[in-house]
Amino acid sequence: MWLSKSPNGPAFKFSVEHIHTTDELKLTGNCLKYSRPFISFDGSFDDPKMPHLQLCKEMLSQTFNTPKNHPKSKPFIDHVITFNYFDNKIFFRNYQILNQNEEMFKASDDISKLVLIEIGPRFCMNPIKGFEGSMGGDPMW
Repeated sequence: MWLSKSPNGPAFKFSVEHIHTTDELKLTGNCLKYSRPFISFDGSFDDPKMPHLQLCKEMLSQTFNTPKNHPKSKPFIDHVITFNYFDNKIFFRNYQILNQNEEMFKASDDISKLVLIEIGPRFCMNPIKGFEGSMGGDPMW
């Protein structure tokens, strides 16, 4: 998989491994089509000793986030996309946000009643190389 900022770069090349679909994992849950995700990164992406992860964080958030004022986007958030860095790999997970009130459709501001349920898919991205240009150029990592 390539992440690239067109036309001048930068770009990252990944090997995608351990792809598991929602059907394969038999995960329950659902999020609405065109709803906006909340994107979460673990603390490793802000480590000053790994500047390539800081750049990768920005590119992942631009790739997986809904563009501002997109005509089909909905004005609410009902799922969370997480990126975790462990063992030199980036793990992707997708969770639905559910409200666990006694009454199903009762609106509440109590965040202690919110739970996350994994809805899939899940996969692992193994970073191979970072480039200064788009889809190539001088290697920066």
